[in-house]
Amino acid sequence: MFSCLAGFIEPGESIEEAIKREVVEESNIKIGNVIYHSSQPWPFPSQLMIGCWAEAISEEIVIDKDVSLIYFLSFPQSIPINK
Repeated sequence: MFSCLAGFIEPGESIEEAIKREVVEESNIKIGNVIYHSSQPWPFPSQLMIGCWAEAISEEIVIDKDVSLIYFLSFPQSIPINK
């Protein structure tokens, strides 16, 4: 089973800043352009799950202790078949 990298937005941080920070923390991949995709409620009070696309500007991966595998998807590969 695979999942996207995830994290929390810190107070005063934008969605884009949080995504860039979390991706670097968990994978060491630096990203540039971040595009909002969608959102849905998270099953905990006062929380929202936000999905975004991001463009990698580096390719050197250093896997965090909480992550077992990371790989790149091209944009067409990452589009879900069923919404």
